[in-house]
Amino acid sequence: MRKLFTTICLLLVLSGCKDTVLRHEFTTENIFLIQNISAENITLYGIGLGASIPDVIAVFGQPDAKKEYIFEGQTNLEYGQKINLTENGLIFHFDNGTMTRLTIKEPFTEHYLTKTQLNITKKEVYGWLGIPEKQTNVLDYRVFTYTTRGVDVFLKGRNVNRVSFFR
Repeated sequence: MRKLFTTICLLLVLSGCKDTVLRHEFTTENIFLIQNISAENITLYGIGLGASIPDVIAVFGQPDAKKEYIFEGQTNLEYGQKINLTENGLIFHFDNGTMTRLTIKEPFTEHYLTKTQLNITKKEVYGWLGIPEKQTNVLDYRVFTYTTRGVDVFLKGRNVNRVSFFR
């Protein structure tokens, strides 16, 4: 009985589901085909917004880099080589220990052959999310921000290079 209880608790932690919101798994579903998607519906190996630092480490292991911004109560966990990538592919951002942003970069989707691939075009982004509420240029990227959905899409050249889900 104790083993069953432990297993159920572990599954709840790994699922990232602390409520009854329908979740869409980035690795097994093509989220670019899901209409009316919001950041609160996205998980990566069961980890979604609202997860804690220990939740992420339990699934992904120790990060390549942990950057703490003490005065703001913010922390970034960055993963690359520790998850068999040649460069940084995942960034988990936390405010006061709670994940508020998940950034998935092209090296991650290429290496793990996830169901969602980032190499879509601006036209495909418009078909998925519509016209962005805000557009900005950041270094070599054009950033489309969909504040009401909690999604930032980064285009480098003509294709998406990374996507961030935020609250």
